[in-house]
Formats: sequence, C-alpha cells, structure tokens
Amino acid sequence: MPLLAPLIPALTPRGYGYQTAAITPVILLLSDILNHQGTALLLPRLLDSLIGCGIALAVGYLLWPDSWHTRVGDRLADAVADTATYVEDAFGDSVAGARTRRRLYRDLSVIRTEFQRALTEPPPMGRRAAAWWPLVVAVERIVDATTAARARVRHGAARPSATEVEQVVLQLRELADGLRNVDVLYAVRTDLTGPAGSVLESLRQEVAAARAVAQPS
Repeated sequence: MPLLAPLIPALTPRGYGYQTAAITPVILLLSDILNHQGTALLLPRLLDSLIGCGIALAVGYLLWPDSWHTRVGDRLADAVADTATYVEDAFGDSVAGARTRRRLYRDLSVIRTEFQRALTEPPPMGRRAAAWWPLVVAVERIVDATTAARARVRHGAARPSATEVEQVVLQLRELADGLRNVDVLYAVRTDLTGPAGSVLESLRQEVAAARAVAQPS
C-alpha cells in the first residue's frame, strides 16, 4: 500500500486511464484487508478487472477504428467551416454575426474538451490528437482575430473589401474540406496578401499560421 498509494496523485493528471491503473490495485488490496481475507480474493478480483479492461478496449476502441473522424476530426472540420461563415457574416450585410460567434465559441469549447480526452487514449488516437491539437488552438485564434477586427470596424475602422474577405473565407473552406478526408497532416506555407493596414491583417496572419501548422495530406 505505501508503494502503490502515492502513484494515484502522481498519475491522475496524466489522464483517466492512468488514474484507473493506479487506483484499481489499491482498491483491491483495501477490499481484501477490510474483509479479513488476506490475499485470497486478490488474484480473482485482479483477473476480473483485467477481463473488464480487455472488454472495454475491444468493444469500445478496437472495433471502432474510424471513430476518430466522427468524434473529433469531423467536429473540427465543421468548426473551421463555421469559422468561414462567421468571417463572411462579420464583414458582410448579415446580422447573424454575433449569433454565429456564440455558437462557434460553444462548439470550440466542446472540441477542446474532446481533444483533451482523446490525448489520453491509446494510439493511434492519442498520437493523432496530439498532432492535431495545434490546429484547435489556431482555429480559436482565428475566431478571436475575427472578433477583434469586427470590433475595429464597428468603432470606425475601414471595412475590408469583399475580395479580402473572400480570400480568407476560401482558405478556411479549403481547409475544412480537406480535414474531413484525412488522418495525417503536414505543414504547408500559405501566402495571404492584402492591403497594408487593413483590419484583416491580423486575421490573415492567423489563417496562414493555421494552414502552416496543419494542412491535409
């Protein structure tokens, strides 16, 4: 017990799986001690726990190799597509910009939580989540940059031209379409140019950074 118990707080921050691996033997030992059975029940209970772990891995993970896209990849692609719509609404004639922004932030919060959970899963999902995580951060920065640029326009800055907006929207939609069909990402340099001093200058930089961080392969 003195050897196993300190592993619980040490491994808990690393994820639910590590926490479970640390807590399970401690609970089994405590149960046997409190029941005054010595170690007579320890091995049968440990075997039952290992069988349960095997069932969880087989039924909940190994039989669903494509669950990455439906649970994480497609959600991120949808968020990128919604970001493109938000950019259009923010600088166009639509009045739906604020509503789109609220929905985007809510969806990105869910995606962040899902990615953080996926990071603790066995490979290959854990590795994929780690590789895609910078893109999640990049999309959040794009939404923030769009909100900031929209605020500047509302406070008197020059409204960007339709061509500028369409250039950013096109890049985002291309990225969203690509994310739906791939598992592997690679860095690509994207050149987004526009008038100096435009309110979209920071947004263009963030979009270019996102495309550079992760481009569908």
